[in-house]
Amino acid sequence: MVAIPGCFAPPPSKPFSSEIVPTDKLAEISEIRDFSVRVRFLNSSEDRPASVGTTLKAGETVRTEGTSRAQIVLNSGVIVRVDGDTNLTINPKNQLNLDKGRLLAWVASSQNLTAEVQTPFGSVSSSDGTFYVNVPKESSKQRQILALNGTVTVKLARSSDTVTLKAGEELIVMPDGNASIPKPLAKEDIEKRLAGNPLIFGFNTRLASQADIESTFKISSGIKEAEAVKFKRSDISKIKPELNPSAKSTGSNRDADRNDTTASRNDSQNSNSQNTTKPTQEPTTAARDPSPPSSSVPSTSPPVATPVTNPVTRTPTDPPPSATVQPLDPPPLPIQPEIVPIPQPVTPVVPVAPSSDPKRP
Repeated sequence: MVAIPGCFAPPPSKPFSSEIVPTDKLAEISEIRDFSVRVRFLNSSEDRPASVGTTLKAGETVRTEGTSRAQIVLNSGVIVRVDGDTNLTINPKNQLNLDKGRLLAWVASSQNLTAEVQTPFGSVSSSDGTFYVNVPKESSKQRQILALNGTVTVKLARSSDTVTLKAGEELIVMPDGNASIPKPLAKEDIEKRLAGNPLIFGFNTRLASQADIESTFKISSGIKEAEAVKFKRSDISKIKPELNPSAKSTGSNRDADRNDTTASRNDSQNSNSQNTTKPTQEPTTAARDPSPPSSSVPSTSPPVATPVTNPVTRTPTDPPPSATVQPLDPPPLPIQPEIVPIPQPVTPVVPVAPSSDPKRP
């Protein structure tokens, strides 16, 4: 028996054994602020509404509208937050594709991995920090990359240059793809863009790097708390009654009108009482000074009513027929039991025998 070497060769390894299957879960939406947040799932031609707990797979896109925001947690532990009017696609190996909008990503240094965001002007990545990316919808506007903490690397697609940002530095990418020199963020920009940034303070959960961010940029606690309270879910029930301020203002206006009406009525009564008392006190003065009174003295004569020339003739209408009340029949008399007369006992008549006494007749 001859053995053929090809028949006993070891089987090849399974294809794609180290790659992620497209149907595997890569991330999950952990928090949604405002609505609406939608997801373009695989093999779907339209966006579907998303909710907390929606799982995301490779190639699926998250879209936010208006002021809606969402927090996405990757399986590796990377946290990504997207602001309103943003399109973000999930890809394998902690890679994201940002077509437009604003994004904040956080990577812990202990995870030993790199999160990378692909944009139209290049890529932004970090393995130990938090970074902010702003890609305007209009291609004629500047793109912004800000290192909130840690180290951030930017690779430009136009020049193939690599720029490294330290904590607190910002990089501006021009519409033509060229970038400016990294520089620290100005103080007025910190108060304007970071203290009230909903991607930092607009979620229920706090980033692990948030204390470091507040220390780096020296964000005052007063501004931070004012912006954080605005987005707490516990305040939704308190905010809802105030969504219609016209009702409250209408009630206050009614009270104010009622008070004004009462005050004007009291003033008119006081003025009438003063006018009625003046003629009783002025005859003495009129007798001493027969000159006619000046025009400044108000006239006390009652106003003459203007006659109505065209009175409105109302056609008499018959009153509505009243409902005829039917007399009620008297209730039936109670049934009396029949009284049967009791017969009187008849006393029998006993005949008297003739007496034998001669004295009796």
